[in-house]
Amino acid sequence: MNRRLLLAVTGLMLLASACSPLIQADTNFRNGQYAESVPYYREYLQSSPKNAQARARLGYALLQNGKFDQAATELAKALQLDPTNGFATLYLGQAYLMGGRSDAAARVWRSYSDANMPMVQAAVKRQLTLVRMLAGRQLAQQALEQEDSLSAADLHPGAVAVSAFKPFTDDAYLVPLKKALQSMIIADLAKIHGVEALDRFRILGLMEALQPGSQGVITPESAARAGLLLQAENVVVGGLYPGLQATPTIISAPGGEIRATFNLNFPQRKFNQLVQAAALQIATGAGVPVTEQEKPLLAGEALDFLSVLDFGAGLEAIDRMQWAKARRSFANALERNPNFELCQEWLSSTPEQDAAGGDVKPADIAAVVNAAVRAQVKANDKPSLYDAAMLQ
Repeated sequence: MNRRLLLAVTGLMLLASACSPLIQADTNFRNGQYAESVPYYREYLQSSPKNAQARARLGYALLQNGKFDQAATELAKALQLDPTNGFATLYLGQAYLMGGRSDAAARVWRSYSDANMPMVQAAVKRQLTLVRMLAGRQLAQQALEQEDSLSAADLHPGAVAVSAFKPFTDDAYLVPLKKALQSMIIADLAKIHGVEALDRFRILGLMEALQPGSQGVITPESAARAGLLLQAENVVVGGLYPGLQATPTIISAPGGEIRATFNLNFPQRKFNQLVQAAALQIATGAGVPVTEQEKPLLAGEALDFLSVLDFGAGLEAIDRMQWAKARRSFANALERNPNFELCQEWLSSTPEQDAAGGDVKPADIAAVVNAAVRAQVKANDKPSLYDAAMLQ
């Protein structure tokens, strides 16, 4: 055997030797033998640590065996190697969710994207609402348990917690209006660089833990404590009166001092301008400048006032986990204003399956997403990594 042939044969033998753990791991993986695949993936990755697909399969195998923290570690590494890996994104979120880290799951699932899996994208978006709701409750409980160790020095200067405004009359329309106004102000603040507008579910979760039935309303007296628990330096409270009069007040969380207060009054046909004015005043009062380029993004289009009330009624139904009612309310709002983008976003994010007993369980959320994966895999003509993972 000549030297060139010998080197070629030796190279092939070394390659086969290096790949044999991966071949065995993938064989076990495709047969649904996830526990058996783990040691082979680990062995292979010692020599080929930058193989994102192998690491994603290892993470999934660990997830299937209830090793949620280990699964999250491997899937996060896979995403570092390949940020576009939809498979790793999907199951990293699920690993966080099942491991009791709903806030991390929400952050990951917000970035999930896979053009070949539209059914899964839709399911993730709907279930993300439940994950955010669960995260709000979990973060509230954690904050209360750690309250004695929380420090004002740790507050986020750009973080703003916008309370639902308190209606000061019994006018029925003010209840859905307070939900709509809060959500729309948060959406506008999120467009301003330097502002971290807290998720309304986080605010709702905390206030329900502190005061059941509060429906997310923070009072001036509770603002300093709420800000500390939310780790937000700026807390926005306010009143809501008939005639579309709102009185937002910014309270500094460390000491409860009032940083700024405003009196906004607009006719119904200019409700979008009230929202814009509130967002601008809140950002400025929180010490965050709004650029000339950002201001047009806050204006929005003029909305039929009844569509705003329908939108608020949908949010009220969401908070009560009444999905069918929420979808009807959002659909009614969009019938009046088809270009109501925030309402469109909430409609597409509303879950379809009612939660058993009105409870939110991570396993139920994961089951809905996994069912969408199975349905999508069966509908797709082209095989993918999901096939081996889900068609067992």
